[in-house]
Amino acid sequence: MRRAYTSTVPSLGGLAITLWSVMAVVSPTIAVAEEDGAPSATTRPAEHAVAGVDGAERSGAEATEWLVGDEFHQRLDATASLVWQDTTLRDGLERLAAAHHIAIFLDRRVDPTQTLTLNVSDLPLRKLLQRIAVQTQIGIGFVGPVVYFGPPAIAARVATLAEIKNQQAKRLPVPVQARFLEAKPCSWTSTSEPRRLISALVKQHRARFTTLDVVPHDLWKANNLPAMTLPEKLTLILAGFNKSYDVSADGSVLSLTGFPESVSLERVYRAPNNAQVVADQLTALLPQAEVRVDGGRVVVRSTLEDHWAISRLNQRNRGASGNEPETVMNSHGDSRPRVRSQRAEKRYSLVVEQQPVGHVVDTLAKQLGITVEWVGIEDESKRQRVSFQVTDATLEELLQAAVGPAAMQAKVAADKVTVLARP
Repeated sequence: MRRAYTSTVPSLGGLAITLWSVMAVVSPTIAVAEEDGAPSATTRPAEHAVAGVDGAERSGAEATEWLVGDEFHQRLDATASLVWQDTTLRDGLERLAAAHHIAIFLDRRVDPTQTLTLNVSDLPLRKLLQRIAVQTQIGIGFVGPVVYFGPPAIAARVATLAEIKNQQAKRLPVPVQARFLEAKPCSWTSTSEPRRLISALVKQHRARFTTLDVVPHDLWKANNLPAMTLPEKLTLILAGFNKSYDVSADGSVLSLTGFPESVSLERVYRAPNNAQVVADQLTALLPQAEVRVDGGRVVVRSTLEDHWAISRLNQRNRGASGNEPETVMNSHGDSRPRVRSQRAEKRYSLVVEQQPVGHVVDTLAKQLGITVEWVGIEDESKRQRVSFQVTDATLEELLQAAVGPAAMQAKVAADKVTVLARP
């Protein structure tokens, strides 16, 4: 299968960072009439479609009722609390997953035995998970109804790549589409080998995988996943090896490829009454997205997370009331005046890998038009390198994510941020 990757890597004042919205066009371009959101809500048991080390169907990890579709996203937006005291990452995430019925997948490169101490109250579960990622200096992403924790650069692309693979499957022959896109649960037993697991999954869909010999030998802990499509399962599993896959035109043969350096989705939103106003709003909301007007439509090319942000913006505006008019797209893609009680707070999505914290904060401040005061922070401390990832974060959440890994805290007041050592 022919692929075309074209990357555009912006920088903030010379700071070499990876943004959620760094674009690469995966040919052919994917376009839809409007944001279709997550799949319809349903809860399904994580059992059946089991692939053990020998590829036979068998009992895997203990079955759990995982949330999927709208219920999955609603739970992520619901408030949650937790108290961890020297808790290992694996144990903490397993308990969190079971308590909220949210499947969580930990990349093989992340140390599951590292310990954390956290005390968080009444925070949306999505942001609580981001807080965990920040403290462990790993990234967070979403593959279907699964929360993925892994290297920040991979986590920033994994959701978009999985959606691209779903869309590519829709161009396969109809019978193959049905098999590849049927969402089925999956589990595997302890000490399963990824190569055999991948081979068994593909075999269940009447296909075969070539070049799997390049996947390193590994033994995995027992696990179970909610109902997912084959492209989502493969994207999730292969991400841990920096790999993706191509599929033959008839869907019978899959072959390994490298994990793409950057990916994007193009979606079309109808805004016949005021497309330019809508485009300006989306440009402000998602400054790294590529936004253009095409007649009465607004075309947005960015990550899947950015398209989710547009969907959440529409939902907030549909439910808002007040006296300040604002033009937004409604759920049907058209554009009409809305009223809101106050101006929407800007949100930010960003991934930074191994950059000096002082340079990160100073560069962000310059770009955002705010001043920075460093209180009791020595130059040597500013040179600490940090990695973090935020999605749909407020300004304070963005800055706190930046300085948190360096044992600092950020306080925002008006157009000024004060950075202090963490008490």
